[in-house]
Amino acid sequence: ACINLACIAASQGAMAVIIDMDPQRSTISWGKRRGDGSNPETVVAQVYDLERVIKECRSAGIAWCFLDLPGRSDPIMSAGLKASHLILIPARPSETDLEGARDVVAAAHRLRKPYAFLMNIAPPRSSRAQDVSAQLRADPPPRRRVTWQRWLPAAAALVIAVPLAVV
Repeated sequence: ACINLACIAASQGAMAVIIDMDPQRSTISWGKRRGDGSNPETVVAQVYDLERVIKECRSAGIAWCFLDLPGRSDPIMSAGLKASHLILIPARPSETDLEGARDVVAAAHRLRKPYAFLMNIAPPRSSRAQDVSAQLRADPPPRRRVTWQRWLPAAAALVIAVPLAVV
């Protein structure tokens, strides 16, 4: 989802960077396959240098940083959540995906960060998708906005959007 969202920002004329903090480094692999260094760029950051990398992006005139984080609770995820302005949680319409997001949701509440589930691989008119959507909407505030995108791939990682400038 990070790649898709950063490409959308780039297609709208905004400079974007994807900061890959997921140990799998799939975003970095994608950037290397592109090979041209064009917008959006991909960079690696560790917990200890995330703040510096974001500051460098801001100084370079980057409008959006998308943080690709592991989908499990650990120091990498915690650092990314603290640095974020908005937390997007890719999930399929299944109890397993929603249960797997509990730590992220709890951290978002604790840090007072806005978040949303980004439902993917879900036909918009399926009963399962509608049931999950209703379940998310019934949760107590802050409300979770359910966004349906059929073109997003399944993603285990979190997507964190850090707007660095008004676009």
